[in-house]
Amino acid sequence: MKCLHDLNITHNDLSMANIFLDNIYNPKIGDFGAALDNSNIEEIEKSKSQKCFGTDGFISPKKLNTNDYDLFKADIFSLGAILFYLAFG
Repeated sequence: MKCLHDLNITHNDLSMANIFLDNIYNPKIGDFGAALDNSNIEEIEKSKSQKCFGTDGFISPKKLNTNDYDLFKADIFSLGAILFYLAFG
């Protein structure tokens, strides 16, 4: 996640279904169909004006309720939801 954010990319659909394990059980992020290059402001505004996308249970409340949200913070919220699910089922 840090590597993606350092490259100015947000995933926008992190969930358990988009985390994969390699042959030695290292987690890998996949399914970049909703990912955005955040250096393109027009792409970001277009994305925010469209219907909210993501996986139920992993979308940040601010992303669900407003168009004024930080895509990076929304990714971190989703990652936190994944970690919570892994820790507590």
